[in-house]
Amino acid sequence: MIARRLVVVLAACALGACGSKVFTCTSDAQCTASSGAGTCSPSPSSGARYCVFGDSMCASKLVWDSSAGDGLAGTCTSVPDMGAAPVRLTWTTSSPGGAGFVGLWGAPGDLWLVDVQGALYHAIDDVHFTLHNAPQFLTPPSGPLIAMTVRDARYVYASSGRGEIADLDVDLLGATAPAWTSRGQIFGQNGQQLAVPVTAMATCAGELFVVGNDGTVAHVTPPDSAWRWAQTLDGFHVLDVSGAATNSLWALSAEGEVFRSTQGPGSFGKTMSTAAVAPATRILSPLPDEVWVGGGGGLLHRPAGASSPWVKVPLADPAEVVRALDADPATGDLYVATDRAIEIVPFGASAAERLTFVSSSALGAIKVLSSTEIIAVGLDGTVLRGAP
Repeated sequence: MIARRLVVVLAACALGACGSKVFTCTSDAQCTASSGAGTCSPSPSSGARYCVFGDSMCASKLVWDSSAGDGLAGTCTSVPDMGAAPVRLTWTTSSPGGAGFVGLWGAPGDLWLVDVQGALYHAIDDVHFTLHNAPQFLTPPSGPLIAMTVRDARYVYASSGRGEIADLDVDLLGATAPAWTSRGQIFGQNGQQLAVPVTAMATCAGELFVVGNDGTVAHVTPPDSAWRWAQTLDGFHVLDVSGAATNSLWALSAEGEVFRSTQGPGSFGKTMSTAAVAPATRILSPLPDEVWVGGGGGLLHRPAGASSPWVKVPLADPAEVVRALDADPATGDLYVATDRAIEIVPFGASAAERLTFVSSSALGAIKVLSSTEIIAVGLDGTVLRGAP
């Protein structure tokens, strides 16, 4: 705790805030400690953001830093309410006109969608989306966007069909129509080029990770441009990556292997085989030491706790294939998008329940805005919203 507080206090001094015991952060990069990286998290009682670090003594595995305000300093973060029953939602469908959506981000009342051409759609009521800017991504023949991620709730990264990366600054979205800034194709330290489609992206401890469809994993520390390779995954075709709330990254391979990185972003160790849900398709780590793996045979869940075993969780429809995952941090419920349905695994439940059927094409992403509002987007430009 002493080492962690020293790092945060030094960061506060660098920002000219030494006269105050409370340090308000603006990005994950400001939350660092000798024990690992933390996250810049919103206070449950105000709009301020403070540093949170991993702590095995907390039931939630997370603790507010000693520099946090609002009476949170040194206290454990809240634990999901295991007794709360899932809210039953009514689902509506809309078609804003996008060419097919690959991702979404934002918060209730300020929701953004990205389609495969890089066009942005915005809604202030989470229902009526309007085109914010004409497609402004990379010049042909770069190909359509196929993956995206967000860092520090501000920087959006997207990838094209030729392994090219572009980004935009969310803080500039209210100004004139922003153009995506091309960062070019990915080159490693030895001049090796990743010229294949980037099929998945994630951020963890300030690093941006990308996965090529040949299984290559590369990472960089923005705004640097020197990409590095995760050499320990050579020989495996990685499908998906997911960053947890602290310095831990999970990777899933087409061979059904799960890898975890806890000692640096480029160092992975294998933890298990996912043959029980083969073919595996998606991985999600909503909390430190917790991970979900989805595929054609249901779900595998490793609850928080280093010694926790993997548990098979069947889908409501065994014939479905998992396409996207997201978790509700307030309740611990997991939401699953499949080819034809949206399902939920209530916290502590042993099986998934179907929430609604999907009549459109496969879903590209799903996001929990709150315990009572879920948004999912389809590859055909359909938007599904679940609300009471």
